[in-house]
Amino acid sequence: YITLADKAEIEAAEAEYAAWQAAYAIDPAVEPLNADIVTNRDDLAAYRARYDQLVLAKNEADTVVDPAIAALTAKELITLADKPSVEAARALYEAWKTTYAIDPAVEPINDALVTKSDVLVAAEARIAQLEAALAAAPAVDALIEAVLDETAGEYITLADEAEIVAARDAYDAWLAEYEIDEALTPANADFVTKRADLVVYEARLDVLQDAKADAEAAGGA
Repeated sequence: YITLADKAEIEAAEAEYAAWQAAYAIDPAVEPLNADIVTNRDDLAAYRARYDQLVLAKNEADTVVDPAIAALTAKELITLADKPSVEAARALYEAWKTTYAIDPAVEPINDALVTKSDVLVAAEARIAQLEAALAAAPAVDALIEAVLDETAGEYITLADEAEIVAARDAYDAWLAEYEIDEALTPANADFVTKRADLVVYEARLDVLQDAKADAEAAGGA
């Protein structure tokens, strides 16, 4: 297939064909049958047309598609609020491929005129990962909610330690599985809507454990 790297060869073939026409006084518009002595002249015209099309494709890739992808939020900072922007960038890229008849499987070199397609793919993968995280979050919330079952939802006791530890383990595992950093993307961590409650429960458990230790020490004295 034709790529922008074929410019010199196309220009050389055109020059040679033009010289042949001049040498034998053959004007394709006047004497098409004689012009057809060069049996692949139509191929040369097609190569030129494709090359010119690729020049336009590169210009649009440089000025429209790549800038739209470059403007996307960095992968590690993406939230679901970025989904419309990612989808818009994908739409631009797909429209570009259609307009310039570029199939990445057939013409990977031409597809690479969009230099940031890998960034787009990574952003899309992150959005999909976050959607999966959102779907998994209710199970973690359920474990946090279960902490207060012992007192019918009223307060924390020392008997809640196992449930608190289980909820913390589940939450930390969820963060790790979906690569969510609470500090970088709190909006993603907030998929677990009761994560703040878990922190409160842990703090209260620490206080109660200290209270128990002090009571035991005083009793021993």
